[in-house]
Formats: sequence, structure tokens, C-alpha cells
Amino acid sequence: MAGFCGTGKQLPLPVNVEVEVTVTSKDNGINASFDEAPIHCLAAEPHSVVLRVCVADGRHEAAYETAILGRLHEGYRIFHLRSFLGGTRIELCYLFVRIQVGMEPNLWITPRQLHRRKTIGPVC
Repeated sequence: MAGFCGTGKQLPLPVNVEVEVTVTSKDNGINASFDEAPIHCLAAEPHSVVLRVCVADGRHEAAYETAILGRLHEGYRIFHLRSFLGGTRIELCYLFVRIQVGMEPNLWITPRQLHRRKTIGPVC
């Protein structure tokens, strides 16, 4: 992973960026729906960031898929989910998502500031 990236449920992202966002379904079933707020994925270099989505049943991860964040186009998309046993695609197992692309100002620390902070010491 290159550059700065993070995910969160609201913008702007906090200074301590979450690396995992969990969304749960109220009604389990063959066509479970998620009525949660959007999840924001921000990246300084989106073509170098791999987005991983997974479906879990409690603590057991059931299916997953990965995609390059910068290659996802706007609109409705389908992730064909894979099994954790060998990475093969699971028949009739899809995640239907809506993707919106936008720009946000960079409010995070710059690489130069990060380097200076490491050489100077922690700043409170």
C-alpha cells in the first residue's frame, strides 16, 4: 500500500484513522440489506490501494473480494465474492454496492511533516 489511505463512516476522517469499518445487517437472509450511512474510502494514491471487503458470520469470515480502489468506477457495481478456502468464487454469492467518486481536501499530515516528527520526537 502506498501513500495515505483510510476509511470511515463520516467526513472529515479523524486523525486516528480507522483501518476497518464494520457494517451489520438487521435481517439475515439470502438478500440481506444494509441501511447504514455510506462508508468513505480516502486515498492519496488510489491506484496503489487495495480495497478488501468481506462478509462475516459473527467472528467467522465467510467470503471476501478485493479490488484496486482507483479502478472502481462510479455507479452500481457487483463484487463476486470468493471463498476463504482457496480463493475460488462462490456460486451465487454477490455484494451489490453503489460507488461515488469525489475529491476531499488533504487534512492529514504530509510526508515531510511526518519525517520531521520522527526526527524531532513526538509532538503533544
